This record gives sequence, structure tokens and C-alpha cells, in this order.
Amino acid sequence: KPLAPISREFLIVEDDIQKVESAVAETKQWVDKILCKLKLCPYTISLSRAAVGLESANVSPGPVRVHHCSKNILCKGYPMFFSAAAVLSRSFWEGVTELASISEEDVATSLLIAPS
Repeated sequence: KPLAPISREFLIVEDDIQKVESAVAETKQWVDKILCKLKLCPYTISLSRAAVGLESANVSPGPVRVHHCSKNILCKGYPMFFSAAAVLSRSFWEGVTELASISEEDVATSLLIAPS
């Protein structure tokens, strides 16, 4: 499988792109059909409008970001893969740092899809 650099220290082994795209599409449908239409999350009215009604807490509405966590990350220089827990933790913290560094109007909330 091809390797694509994601930082100076890590390489990512590309997941099956069709599976990733399918997982993202299914998650977006779930957000629309379950969270929004059934109003399970009172602050999400669509994929493009989340954090609605939180202006009094200084939170601006914005879209939902759906991110897929790659299950295959290889440490550059080492012939071993990280554990699934380490990869998921890294993806989680990447999402946290991204949310902290961009405006709420660009991304109000984020969903991380973890592979099985």
C-alpha cells in the first residue's frame, strides 16, 4: 500500500479509500437521520449547523466535521505499527488541536470515526 507522509516522524499506510468514504458517508447520514431528525442533540440541526443555541456561552454555530481515523500508522525508522489505541489517541488529539486552532464558524464540533 502507498505511504503518505503526515509529519516528520510518522507515515500513514492508506486505508481502503472506498471503505473510508463509505464510513464517512454513513456517519453523515447517521448525524442527519438520528441526531438531527430525532433531535437527540438539541444543539445540532444539520451537518452545516451545529452548536446552535450556545451563543450565550460564547460558542458560535458552525458545521460538523467528520474525520476518519486511519488504522495504520507506521513510525518512521521503525519496522512496527502502533497499536489501535495509540492511533486512535493520536487522531483524537489531532482533532482537539485542530478545533482549538480554527474558528467555530469553520468547525463547531467534530466526530471521529474509529475503524474496527
